Amino acid sequence: MEILRTSHRPDASRNIICSIEPRQETTAKLARLHRQFSSINASNADAYFTALEEIYGECPITITGISASSRFARILVAADFKMKQIALGLEPSQVRNIPSYVSLVSTSLPNISPRFWFVPEYEMVTHDSKKLTWRIGNPRIKTLSNDDYRNIRSAGTDRAALNWCRRMDDNYDTLAKIQPVFGELRNNMKLALAAALIHQENLLSRANCQLTILLDDSKLKLLDYPVPKSVNYRSVKSQNGYSTVVACGGIEINPFGALRNNLRLDNRIDSERIRLLQLTGNEWWGQ
Repeated sequence: MEILRTSHRPDASRNIICSIEPRQETTAKLARLHRQFSSINASNADAYFTALEEIYGECPITITGISASSRFARILVAADFKMKQIALGLEPSQVRNIPSYVSLVSTSLPNISPRFWFVPEYEMVTHDSKKLTWRIGNPRIKTLSNDDYRNIRSAGTDRAALNWCRRMDDNYDTLAKIQPVFGELRNNMKLALAAALIHQENLLSRANCQLTILLDDSKLKLLDYPVPKSVNYRSVKSQNGYSTVVACGGIEINPFGALRNNLRLDNRIDSERIRLLQLTGNEWWGQ
C-alpha cells in the first residue's frame, strides 16, 4: 500500500533507491592508509585489515523515494545487505552456481571495493484497445557492477565482478526460491511498476475506484517499522591473504522511467477479456 500512496504524491521521487555506501570522509582516510601501507605482506596484513575496518566503521543506509519506515523499504535494505554478505562470502548463497565474489578475485591490490547494485529489467507492458486491461510480467533482476559499462578489455576491468554479476543473473530464480528476500525484492519491483502505471494512466478514476481511505494516511495509518540507519562495515581477505575486499552499492527502481517506452497495444487482450467475461460473468478478472 505504501508504494501505491507514494506513486500518487505530487512531490514523490520517481526513483526508489536503497544504498549502503561509505561516508564521504572515508575516501580521504583510505588515501592516507594506503600511503602508510604502500604494500601488504605477511607482517602487516593484519594491522592493515584492522585499520581498514576502523576507517569504514558504521556505514549509513540511505533510502529515498519511499518511506524508510515501510515494509517495502525494509525488503530493499534486507536484500541489499544479504547480497553484500553473499558477495563477501560472509553468508553462503546456498546456490551451487553462485559463489562469493571474493572466491573469484585473483588480483593482489591492497583494497578492492566493488560496487554491486540490483535494478529491474521490466518486460513490455501490454494493454487492450481501451487501456482498461493490462498485463505486467515479472521483471528480471539485473546485478550490475562498476564495470558493466566499461570495455571488458580495459586493464582496469574487474573481471571477477562481471563474472559474479552474470552468475547472479543466471541463477536469480533459484536464489529467490532458496532465499525468500530476493523473491520479495522482485515482488517489490513489480508492485512499483503497477503503482506507477495506475497513477500515470489515471486508472483509478477511469475505473471509478477512488480508494479514498486506502490512499489517505490520515484515515488509515500504515504500520511503521524501525528505520534502519546503518550497518557495521565488514571486509574480508581475498584468497592470497593480502587483499581486503569491501562491498558497497544498492538497489535502484525507476518504474516511471520504465513506462516511458515500454507500453504496447496487444489486441489479444481484448479477446481474452471478452472470453473470461463470458465464462465468469464478472467484470473483474486477472491472470
